[in-house]
Amino acid sequence: MDADYGTANRVDLRNEPFDPNYFNSLDWNSIAEGTTFILPAGKTYVLNSGESIIEFAHSVNFVTPQTLEEYPTFSFDNAFRVVEDGMIDKITFKRINLKAAKPLSEMTNNSLSGKQVICPESKVFLINTVDFTNCYIENFRAIVRSKQAGGSVEAILFKECTINAIGNQGIVSTDGKKGNYVNDVSFDGCTITNICAIADLRNTDSGKNISITNTTFCYAPMENAFLFRVAANIPIKIENCVFGGSMKIDNNIPKFNELGSGGQDDYTGSYRFSPVNSFQTSDHSSTKGSLGLSDSKMSTTGLFTDPANNNFKLNELFEGCSSVGAPEWRR
Repeated sequence: MDADYGTANRVDLRNEPFDPNYFNSLDWNSIAEGTTFILPAGKTYVLNSGESIIEFAHSVNFVTPQTLEEYPTFSFDNAFRVVEDGMIDKITFKRINLKAAKPLSEMTNNSLSGKQVICPESKVFLINTVDFTNCYIENFRAIVRSKQAGGSVEAILFKECTINAIGNQGIVSTDGKKGNYVNDVSFDGCTITNICAIADLRNTDSGKNISITNTTFCYAPMENAFLFRVAANIPIKIENCVFGGSMKIDNNIPKFNELGSGGQDDYTGSYRFSPVNSFQTSDHSSTKGSLGLSDSKMSTTGLFTDPANNNFKLNELFEGCSSVGAPEWRR
């Protein structure tokens, strides 16, 4: 931990009296640059509730040390924001469960909770890096969203994360053509399920790169939703990945871990993907666009051990069983 975050500006909450509203009570303007909060296992912090909306003014790290216990949970009533004209070098989440406060059982449409993890309201801001490592992220309309013409995010990294139930704004998104840009997005070693979209970066100012490697997808996208809605100038790398079937909806209500009839790989229908060593199940169908994946020659239920119960271990008879998808599911 010292090598990654240094020893200065460290706040160790493991031996402090637990307060679920601790973060809402802080003066975030006075937090030192690069402060690292060390979190206790198994606790739930309520974030951005009522009129207490956290606006970042400096880089910050939220980190749980290696543990065999359950990771702490951040329960979001609203998203983190950034102060006006904020210049943030890095925001880190490591070994944390990030969930919307509203439970999945109460979802009534494909916007799900309607919330985000980070969604600045300021007209001008810059975030250089948002880093999610070994997190479980569930029930957001988007995870990171840039809404304003003068708001920009340079890089968003997802490493060894499980992402479940993301709604109709997509995992990362700009606000149509108004958001300035989200430049680099990467997923590596992730498991991603029950999502509407991976990326909605349709504005042409976005995009040096979208990189998706060693990742397992299932129940993605939702029926009639799109995986990608991106400008043609944004390069998309897909390597060592596997995609199962789509997710069912019933009168716009998501049916989690139930197979649907298909979605759209690409909203435009014209993006030219060039995947490397990546496969789709025989029931992964697209009504618009194509990821250009190889055929696994197996259905979702044949390729994965028990997808309905989140077991995506690959069938040992599948030719890519030792080389594609998240490493935890390989043979």
